[in-house]
Amino acid sequence: MPDDRNHEPSFRTRQEIQENYAAVMRIHSAPMLSFLTRYLADAVAAEDIAQDAFVRAYFQLHQFDESRSFSKWLFTIAGNIARDHLRHRVRRDSNNRLYAESWITCDPQTEIPEEEAHLDRALSMLPDGLREPVVLHYQMDWSVAKIALHLKIQEGAVKVRLYRAREELRRLVRGFTEGSES
Repeated sequence: MPDDRNHEPSFRTRQEIQENYAAVMRIHSAPMLSFLTRYLADAVAAEDIAQDAFVRAYFQLHQFDESRSFSKWLFTIAGNIARDHLRHRVRRDSNNRLYAESWITCDPQTEIPEEEAHLDRALSMLPDGLREPVVLHYQMDWSVAKIALHLKIQEGAVKVRLYRAREELRRLVRGFTEGSES
């Protein structure tokens, strides 16, 4: 996820953000939907949560610290809502099989390569504590340091989570590909 500095126009103060909120939403909606879709493995829920995050951010703008990155603050709100959503989601299958099979891509009409489908399915099966750092690092292009700040953990812990997630993804994808060859 690029910092606010990389977007034009850049709104720094609460007043600028409030006065130009439609532009702020335009700037941040695609990266947020991408993040939430990968994180939740559910495009419909991602859209709902993104809208909720934008509304909450607007009404909580008085809490935004202007010395910090607006995008980080906004994504923190979205991430918190997404975590709450996942906590309350009823999982009908203890091994997440139904959850993984309900993975929805951003464009259901588009065919995706089998390898990518396996990776998406495996990603949806990761526990939240491993999935979020992977999505932030590999899809949103956040640094380990930025993820550590976001998750309020040490950089070493982020590296460990990324390593464990990669190992689990390899194991899961290998299981899917071996299962499909039978």
